[in-house]
Amino acid sequence: MLVKNDAEKRWVNGSLATVTGMATDHVSVRLDEGGIEHHVIRESWDSVKYQLDHSRTRIEAKIVGTYSQIPLIPAWAITIHKAQGLTLSDVRIDLGAGAFSEGQTYVALSRAKSIDGLSFVKALNVGDVRVHPDLVEGVSRLAAHAAH
Repeated sequence: MLVKNDAEKRWVNGSLATVTGMATDHVSVRLDEGGIEHHVIRESWDSVKYQLDHSRTRIEAKIVGTYSQIPLIPAWAITIHKAQGLTLSDVRIDLGAGAFSEGQTYVALSRAKSIDGLSFVKALNVGDVRVHPDLVEGVSRLAAHAAH
């Protein structure tokens, strides 16, 4: 899986591909969607620490490090947390013993690009859809207000 949007818009964070070759300066991949082969090169990211500048009452970003990698990871399995923000063509959801956090099932479901690319290891249960009580209360208040 590619984990960074391509500046030339050939793939996005979450695009799936098959590695077809490696060289010292790139990895060759064939995108699952479209079957086109590309060279993926090393990219760099900054690690940023944010601090409050009291004298100017504003938050300042300070680069505390930089790392680089070829933006690929194995994608046979990733956690729902790590999938957050991705759009995926093929999503197979395994909630194991069930969802353990509010919004977890929503995040998992919303990663799928279409219903055709979505499947489950086991059936989804009512208990797997967990919502924060504050959200339920807020929506109830809005619904009561709208009814008047």
